[in-house]
Formats: sequence, C-alpha cells, structure tokens
Amino acid sequence: MRPALDLQLKATTKLCVSKKGSFRYPLNRRNYDLPRDETQTPRLLILLALPEDEEGWMTIRPKNLC
Repeated sequence: MRPALDLQLKATTKLCVSKKGSFRYPLNRRNYDLPRDETQTPRLLILLALPEDEEGWMTIRPKNLC
C-alpha cells in the first residue's frame, strides 16, 4: 500500500478570529471546491496564521529553526 495525502497550504497575516475561537479565511471558489471533491486520496487545506511583523515569521538559531 502507498498511502497518500494531498495538501493545499495557505498563509495569512490577516486571520479574523471570533471570541468563540472560530475564524474566517476568504478562498476563491476553485480552492474551496478542490478539497471537497470525492477522491481516493484525502485532501486537506492547511492555513498558517502568521504575525503581521515579518520579523516574527521565522527564528533561526544554531540548534533549531522555528
């Protein structure tokens, strides 16, 4: 068997989070429909919420990359 997983990756600095912890992110219709199609390979949309300040996007140290 060869398990597979299709991922669609998105990143944003403008994520609107409600008081209940839910959030909204605008997608064009094609990007919304692709993960919903029935396929043998599961499809997931992964959204990365980044800080607005680009300096906070990545930390590089001798022992790790965050």
